[in-house]
Amino acid sequence: MVSSEYCEVGELLVAHGYRLDRVLASGAFGVVWKALRDADDGEVALKIVDVRRLNESETEQMEEEVQILRSVRHGNIVELYDVMRTENFVVLVMEYLPGGDLFDRLDTVTTESTVVEIAEQILSALLYLHQRGIAHRDIKLENIVFLSLPSEKEIVVKLVDFGFARYFGPYSQSSQFCGSMHYISPQQVRRQKYTPFKADMWGLGVVLYAMVSRTFPFDGDTEVSVSHSITHRSPSFHEPQWGSYSEFASTVALLLSKSESDRPSAFVARHRLEQLRSRTERPESESFSSKKSTLERLRYSLGFLPQTVM
Repeated sequence: MVSSEYCEVGELLVAHGYRLDRVLASGAFGVVWKALRDADDGEVALKIVDVRRLNESETEQMEEEVQILRSVRHGNIVELYDVMRTENFVVLVMEYLPGGDLFDRLDTVTTESTVVEIAEQILSALLYLHQRGIAHRDIKLENIVFLSLPSEKEIVVKLVDFGFARYFGPYSQSSQFCGSMHYISPQQVRRQKYTPFKADMWGLGVVLYAMVSRTFPFDGDTEVSVSHSITHRSPSFHEPQWGSYSEFASTVALLLSKSESDRPSAFVARHRLEQLRSRTERPESESFSSKKSTLERLRYSLGFLPQTVM
């Protein structure tokens, strides 16, 4: 933003008792800042959107994102506190999540019990949304963010970035291509109509697979090769870390079913994972924390693909 635009937003923030701290993320339509409340130094995240950069469709998307976030209250979904507006900007005042996203925290996910705990929290959020007719449509490692810091014993994750979220009927289908390449379903790759709730479950399957394998289930050196892998190949569960995780692997395999009808709902998937809760956590020496080279490969493989914006 140029100085005059900073002035416009700055006056708004001063009037509402906020001061900017540092940039957390930026995209095509604006910037996300960490900010502090003057009243108590409380930390918040400010998503500042320049509405002049939005076309009509994008404006509708933003307004629906606001509507959805205002309507939901769940312990594993980022909270929207307030919305402020000027002539040229919309500012979303949101919960600040200091723990970093799951992509950057993969190295801290070292046991099956941790994977299951995170998976259950994501599924709890998805079940809550789906029961209210809301599909997220951009489930990925970067959109699962920790409220808890790595040093804290309790793990709390929250689903963020509702830019593609929409209301759908129980049998509705969509033809809109959205999301991030490694996480989109075969139906989306083929540009076919898809069931948004089942697309969310596919994305969850990719996330769960990556948490264990430290790589994507469907990968490639180009966008074309990734697309071919998604539509034609089956995920591999032959890596050593899957060895004694047959029940968890079977749930992930179902989530990654090419056919939507074979993919479990959020309710069914959560029930399956709840049954794993009784398992004891494996010793660190038997965990799957050592495969860092594949984490580096996962990071590298994202470099050639366009990233979704805020």
